[in-house]
Amino acid sequence: MPSKCPNCGKQTLYHNEGVSKKTGEPYANNKCSACKFIEWEDLRSKTSSQPQNSPSNASLPQNGAVILLDEIKALNTRFDAMAEFLAKMDKKINELIDLAKG
Repeated sequence: MPSKCPNCGKQTLYHNEGVSKKTGEPYANNKCSACKFIEWEDLRSKTSSQPQNSPSNASLPQNGAVILLDEIKALNTRFDAMAEFLAKMDKKINELIDLAKG
């Protein structure tokens, strides 16, 4: 809900609810367009709208999002190393081409 900024008193804008990619926690916030102050809402205590017969989040590992995040970070590290290797190979190939032209 829009409210007044506790810092400057201007109107804040409500940002839709979502789920953090980093933590997996639900979030929503009010952000002041004047001073950029962000007031976070705690949505963890809201009741779930899951049907009774659907699997609950309790059956999922608590650290599942953290595990996925760690895997993504590891993949990014490998991709960065691969990009660096390919850049070096490109440089070597261009040097060999220049040498061959001679």
